Amino acid sequence: MENFLNQIPKPLLALFAVVGVTFFIYFSQPPRTICDTERETFEESLKGELYPERVSKKQGVRPAEISKARDYCKLGNSSGGCYEYFNLLRQIVRSMDLLSPECTNVLAEASQVQSALKEGLSLMVQLAWGDQPPADQNQNWFRSADYAVFCKVREQLKKIMVEDELADFYNAIFSGLPGPKPKDEFSPKIKAAQTMPSNEIYKKSILSLRCESYM
Repeated sequence: MENFLNQIPKPLLALFAVVGVTFFIYFSQPPRTICDTERETFEESLKGELYPERVSKKQGVRPAEISKARDYCKLGNSSGGCYEYFNLLRQIVRSMDLLSPECTNVLAEASQVQSALKEGLSLMVQLAWGDQPPADQNQNWFRSADYAVFCKVREQLKKIMVEDELADFYNAIFSGLPGPKPKDEFSPKIKAAQTMPSNEIYKKSILSLRCESYM
């Protein structure tokens, strides 16, 4: 082998080495795409909010604010209590609107974006529904600004989820909504899905909201 290598002219041997290194770098580190750049910009814009943020070596990593804001919203169950959480959801969908269409699904599949939006939509439906079936979709404490956030979140999920997947997600939300209040303290609590068909639940929930006035 050594004799064979000695017979190869050094310039040609050097060329083989350069080509070999180039192929190694190319296949071990694929070239960057526009979606790589957009993903980095998106994640950078939401550090500390949707993504953890490294503050310093001494302080370490600061957890994303969205989990704490979601828990506070659940407890507060009001426009004021949910203001921070809804605002974070608004920031996520606004940042997604800046993405190229071909990069939106790539980002949603490669990060926690889809789960954050699904959690947000699910909680908003539950809060608007209340502790028993509402008379209609507008019987809640939501303001116009809150409806606008809901509409944007729902719109983004429609873009990144296939129809069957979205239908299953809606049905999962329906299954957790409470039904009519028990007649007395001894009566068991029931879910809306036990007494109402899914199409009726859909009509009474804000999932059926027409968003033309809020977009």
